[in-house]
Amino acid sequence: MLMKKVLLPSVLAIAAAVPSASAQFVINTAEPESVVHIGVRAGVNVSNTSSNEQGFMSDNIYMRIPHWKPGFSAGAVVDLRIRECFAIQPGVFYSTRAYGFDRCSITSPDKNTSTVNTTSADLTSRYIEVPILLSFRVNMSRNFQLQFDLGPYVEWGLGGKEKYTVTTYPSKNVQKIERDYFGDDNLSKKFNWGFKMGVGFEIDRHFYVGAHYMAGCRNMATLNSCTDPAAAQDLKAGVNLRNKSWQFTVGYNF
Repeated sequence: MLMKKVLLPSVLAIAAAVPSASAQFVINTAEPESVVHIGVRAGVNVSNTSSNEQGFMSDNIYMRIPHWKPGFSAGAVVDLRIRECFAIQPGVFYSTRAYGFDRCSITSPDKNTSTVNTTSADLTSRYIEVPILLSFRVNMSRNFQLQFDLGPYVEWGLGGKEKYTVTTYPSKNVQKIERDYFGDDNLSKKFNWGFKMGVGFEIDRHFYVGAHYMAGCRNMATLNSCTDPAAAQDLKAGVNLRNKSWQFTVGYNF
């Protein structure tokens, strides 16, 4: 009888403690042993732009097909661990980006005449990116952590190129155009800002794999922006051009 009185409360206490310990392990709110951790990152990206160019073409039958294209990024992050489950993570990255589009427009100056312009565009750019992410961490096991990241970023364009091949029918006239990507007389402004969001996985407290989406918030189009120079006369001020990119990275945390 005495044994039952001793064992039963002990078993109940252990049973009640197991869910609490499990929950504490999944979301660990304890203070970290070390606050500052440095990590390196490298990976690939695919980029494109959101544009309302079609809405600014006058009296044209118009079709524009955008293309995502690959680039790469490399950089470093500083993990400032406020708690085991939460960190602030600033970083600096060098990124190359590319995108393109094919476009066709038909203009009809009169009922008996039509002109068809087709454009193939290839655009590349290079940026320095500075994200500052809030990172929420969930322990899936002792050696596997899931991270949810969200925060703003700023970036500065270092350089790039615009390349266009414009063909006019029925004359079959072909025009090749190449110019710098950034600048007041070119396609894009240099400074941009937006939001970065995604997930990451930390394995054995050191190895990292992540996937993030970057949504640009600033209209990058310059006053003279025209993604098809041959149709510049048909574009009005007010074209919107916003960057967007998916990033896939691997890394190591020291």
